[in-house]
Amino acid sequence: TFIAGYAENWLHMWASERIAQRIRSALIASVLARDALNEDAASMGELSNRLSSNIDRIKDGIGGNVGTFVR
Repeated sequence: TFIAGYAENWLHMWASERIAQRIRSALIASVLARDALNEDAASMGELSNRLSSNIDRIKDGIGGNVGTFVR
């Protein structure tokens, strides 16, 4: 059962990494498609930091919580 548990955990983490990478790719494509002259209230560094943090939360939720739920 140790090997099955390890494989299950690894697969959930692998899937969460792939999903996070897809979200990051979609985010970059979306940002690059926007008008360069568009100015928002938030600075680009703040926006980048918040989006990265949110993607990491999604990744952690998918990897850990879904694995626990499936068991």
